Amino acid sequence: MSNARTGQKKRAQGSESGIPKHKGIPVELGGKTYIVPSMSLGSVEKMIDRIQEFSGGLDPESIGIALDATHAAIVRNYPDFTREELTEEMDLGNMVEIMHAVMDVSGLRRKAAEQEAASEVAGEGAAPLTGEKSTLTSAPASAGPGSTAEKT
Repeated sequence: MSNARTGQKKRAQGSESGIPKHKGIPVELGGKTYIVPSMSLGSVEKMIDRIQEFSGGLDPESIGIALDATHAAIVRNYPDFTREELTEEMDLGNMVEIMHAVMDVSGLRRKAAEQEAASEVAGEGAAPLTGEKSTLTSAPASAGPGSTAEKT
């Protein structure tokens, strides 16, 4: 196998040991599967305002956000993967799917969904979310068949 092919195989696996440095979500790009980890906190900090504006549309800003966020995540496991390569491998068919994977891994989409659900519940007359634990009380279970309770 040529050195070029060996290098491509190692890069698609993530490291020389074949195990990516960071856990993530498998994403197919250019016929190869890459493990896309979460974005580092530094990357999220730099991009948070842009990420929150991602619409998934075909506007230049959304395309740029998808490329930048995906690249920031993927280089954590594949440091030699260039943004230019990513622009060739991501396409209209996988842009939103890959961006969702990047955001799910980063926890941003999950947190947004949780906040939205909490807002809907609070808006329907439910008690406000306080972060306090609640206690659930229920009737004691009956001593049915197979019970070790004493019979009278």
